[in-house]
Amino acid sequence: MIFKHLALNIALIVALNHSVANSDRLENKLENKLPDFEFTYRDIMPMKYETQLTTDTVADMNNSIYDKLRNSDDEFRITDEHATIITKIDGLKQIYKESRFVTDAISPTGAKGIGQQFKAAWESVGEGDKYNSFITDATYSIKVMYKYNVWILKFLEQNHPRWKELSIEDKRSLMLAGYNQGVGTLQDAGYNINKLNSEGRNYVNLYEVPIIVTEDHFNETQKDFRKYLKTMQDLDRKLNPSYAIR
Repeated sequence: MIFKHLALNIALIVALNHSVANSDRLENKLENKLPDFEFTYRDIMPMKYETQLTTDTVADMNNSIYDKLRNSDDEFRITDEHATIITKIDGLKQIYKESRFVTDAISPTGAKGIGQQFKAAWESVGEGDKYNSFITDATYSIKVMYKYNVWILKFLEQNHPRWKELSIEDKRSLMLAGYNQGVGTLQDAGYNINKLNSEGRNYVNLYEVPIIVTEDHFNETQKDFRKYLKTMQDLDRKLNPSYAIR
């Protein structure tokens, strides 16, 4: 009888310790989870890829392409007004969010390239005939990303009932939501980002989630940019280490 009670007590202690250990592990998981961030399948599913560019390489490309589109005669050039909504920093954040700087990334939904685009986006800005040959060319993909952002802004200027009343931040959020979800989905949601799915809501929140850039890149906003990418890299390391930027 004594042995029976002793065995029962030991079993209870083991079970209690196991429960405490599990509780500790759960608590650690909760503590390590980034606050106020909803994980979606695009954040955790691995992409097929082979070529990942360094931060400085993409920053150089981004600067050059942005400046060319600011000074071009292209129908979808970045005008002075558009430049207040999407800056070079915004563009670099968007590229990282899309592909982690992987030039030949293919998402689970079939979007391709460093800008994660479908052919329809290229067609919208007059680049459709180049899609198959140049989708994995980072310079082309980044150029199309900016041109498609401008296409979205033009759509919103014409269709959003209160566009002129919106803040720069609200306009930027709607542009990003249009890039991620499509302008049709955005329009169906009444241009209310809170009515989009979690992926769409997360996508516009680019500033909560550091590419650590050198002093040569974006001196004036480097501190703000570090904040963004540190969170994003932390997320990568937790959910999919192979995603983390080199």
